[in-house]
Amino acid sequence: INNVKEVFNIGIPTTMSRIIGTIGYFFEPIILTYGLIKLGYSNNYIVNQYGIINGFIMPLVLLPSFFTLAISQALIPNISKAYVFKNYNYVKNKIKLAIIFSLLIGIPATLIFEITPEIPMKLIYNTTSGIKYIKILAPICLFHYIQSPLTASLQAMGKAKEAMNGTLIGTIFRILSLYIFCKFNIGMWALVISSGFNIITVTFHQYLHVKKALTR
Repeated sequence: INNVKEVFNIGIPTTMSRIIGTIGYFFEPIILTYGLIKLGYSNNYIVNQYGIINGFIMPLVLLPSFFTLAISQALIPNISKAYVFKNYNYVKNKIKLAIIFSLLIGIPATLIFEITPEIPMKLIYNTTSGIKYIKILAPICLFHYIQSPLTASLQAMGKAKEAMNGTLIGTIFRILSLYIFCKFNIGMWALVISSGFNIITVTFHQYLHVKKALTR
């Protein structure tokens, strides 16, 4: 029974995190379209630019996350075992190592996206549309690359609820900031800025709770 309870304590918040994120992405285009149309932007502009950001830019700048996620998943068994036995120094070292590896992958990718974004865009998508968005999102996504090991660490330490709360706070913040920035009449930059705020908010939330869990 205890094992089943532990599985549910991790599984339910983790599943809810996915659901919360999906709900946020469901409302995102609705709020964005409503806000921009009220300001006089055309449907063609919204569809074109939204497609560029979510079809080209975000998948590209988040590509290193595939590797950081793999690193994070490898952490879970070791951290979970060490945390149960209160070997907090070992846990801290493993988390630091995962963050370092994530940055070793993320920093070179970010430099490429910042200095020569047209090369990966041409290579993968055969277009250079949306390069201006890449140069803003690329450095922000460094926070996203270290978010995976922090979230995985919380789950490994039995703090899946805290990880879920981070997703919830980030989603709420993204939706509210998207609505607010749409009113600033800055076009699709409202989406770019709100996405950046979401990444930074969730990463700092997870970091603070990891730090709190290991403060002994």
